Amino acid sequence: MNLHRLVKWAEQLLKHSPKGRARNGSVLAKLRAKLDQMPICKAFINRFIRDANPLLACQKILKTKGLNQDTYKECQEILKTIPPRSAVHIGFTDWMEKHLLLATELDLNKTGMLISSDIIESLFGTAKQHGTNEVKDANRIALRIPAICGSLTMDNAINVLDISVKEQEEVEGKIPSLIKQRRKILPNPDHLDEILINDDKQNLVLIPRAKKQSKNKKVNIFQGITMN
Repeated sequence: MNLHRLVKWAEQLLKHSPKGRARNGSVLAKLRAKLDQMPICKAFINRFIRDANPLLACQKILKTKGLNQDTYKECQEILKTIPPRSAVHIGFTDWMEKHLLLATELDLNKTGMLISSDIIESLFGTAKQHGTNEVKDANRIALRIPAICGSLTMDNAINVLDISVKEQEEVEGKIPSLIKQRRKILPNPDHLDEILINDDKQNLVLIPRAKKQSKNKKVNIFQGITMN
């Protein structure tokens, strides 16, 4: 949420207000008049910065190199600036150890297991500019991604040309599509139940009414999802 930027700004602002009285009408006096309760939060601000800076450094390492034994050790060195009994220190260490075991199970403990979705987001951001219309259907984008990854050979082109329209429709027909749903439902607003065509791959989540809500106000909230 980039909250650390706001806290760093507060820390810098407090540095412009040193101890001691300020002359009436001076810039320092006007600044202090606008700080409100910020000086009271100075201990929290300092502690937040102390914890945030090491975590941001670790995040940069893990997002770039992935999580493996080497990056784990790098992060352990960085975390030494946070007290060992700190909940932040303990929580982040537990998270790394848990996911390091997962990386070992996936045989990624040497190369590094990705811990960020940035690469996937970037890939979809590039793919949605090719062969899609105004409705960015994630399932249809996913079908096109292999065509823009790696080098294509003449054999790949021949395989595509050999596929008939019927065969293509059979493959794409099994995939939930936001475009198909819109074509089916928008002209018929009273047929929302028809969206649930496939119980295994639904593009819709029904959020039940809260228990504390009045029974006279029975409401189902529909949240559209483009990918399972």
